[in-house]
Amino acid sequence: VGVVSMISVPVEGLAVIFCLWLVVEEATLVALSMAVFSLAIAHAGGRRVEAAKRKQGSCADDRIRILAEVLYGIKVVKANGWVSRFSDRILALATQESRHAIRSKFL
Repeated sequence: VGVVSMISVPVEGLAVIFCLWLVVEEATLVALSMAVFSLAIAHAGGRRVEAAKRKQGSCADDRIRILAEVLYGIKVVKANGWVSRFSDRILALATQESRHAIRSKFL
């Protein structure tokens, strides 16, 4: 079944393109070029979304790591008055993570 599909699918595709050429002639080339262009755009967009999601995940990991550190050492953080430092770092990482999330939604 696999070998037959590997041979029959491209042959069927070429047959369809040939039949389309017989009917609409030059418009077939326009349709094929649009299809190739659309595939290229979709591939490039997918890669950009993947990169943005990877950055967002990295930011989330950093934020969670710092939150875990704060929670494990909350007594030391409060005793030394470091709450504002850690909250500023956590807020900055959360903002960066949100930026990456928004960017990936618009891609």
